[in-house]
Amino acid sequence: MIYKVEDFFNNYKSSLNLSLLTKRSSLNKSIKKPNVKSLGLALLDSLTRYKSDCILVFGSAEQEYLSGLNQNLKIKKLEKVITKDTFAVVLAKNIEPIKEFKKILEKRDIPLFKSDLDSSELIAKAHYLLKELFVPTITLPGTFLEIFDQGVLIQGESSIGKSETALSLIQKGHRFISDDVVKISKKDEKIIGSGLKRDVYLMEIRGIGIIDIAKLYGMVALRSDKVLNIVINLEKFDKTHAFERGIIKDKYIDILNVNIPYYSMFVDPRRDISLLIETLILNLRSKRMGNNSKKDINLKLFEKIAKREK
Repeated sequence: MIYKVEDFFNNYKSSLNLSLLTKRSSLNKSIKKPNVKSLGLALLDSLTRYKSDCILVFGSAEQEYLSGLNQNLKIKKLEKVITKDTFAVVLAKNIEPIKEFKKILEKRDIPLFKSDLDSSELIAKAHYLLKELFVPTITLPGTFLEIFDQGVLIQGESSIGKSETALSLIQKGHRFISDDVVKISKKDEKIIGSGLKRDVYLMEIRGIGIIDIAKLYGMVALRSDKVLNIVINLEKFDKTHAFERGIIKDKYIDILNVNIPYYSMFVDPRRDISLLIETLILNLRSKRMGNNSKKDINLKLFEKIAKREK
């Protein structure tokens, strides 16, 4: 996945206290991987396999080293470490760029930023944020909640009652994360769900309109993100449909190459869907603790068959 420097700047200028010193056109430069380096070792020719495809951080130590060189050597060293492959350069501690430095960047159309953070903090933060930017991400339809400490994505066709079911669960003390569209990302082989926008907790209820969960239920009813543990698909009740009964096989859905438990739940006016979802989650938690009703039933059946065969 390739991002533009403009994406990096727009997303993280506040976190890194960045300000742009070159033309905005330079922001079209691509960032091909989450790589941030200090300019120091490269300037000293200490890196035999140095690659310039990264964001370079230029601090006071580098500034002091270059100030002791004659102009020709200074330009030679800078042109060696700052190439057309360099994504961007950031000046730490708001230091002023030397003339030769700025000329090379403008010639190669490389964006230049400055920040009030020191070099080590800037490198650590920028690297972490870039890794976050490159995390595999998709969006999925549905309403995302935390129910009994489990991340639950409720899906279903339009007007099936997803938001109404979620509202009932929030009233019971469970926590709201996102409605309608959920941002899904993969981190350390776990699937993380969150809202498209941070600190926005809106829900649309047909016949009422858009409501603000934060204002109605307070911050205790909210969560910014959560590991996705279960997907529940709400379906309309159909008499002609053959429902599974008794021992139901485990089903999974593939999300970013991770298998997530998947359940279908049929909606009918006589069924309390929020209660059934709570029961499903509690049953799954119980299974993870080693209590498996399905296995217990199977064991009892085998015992009965064995007795009959004697």
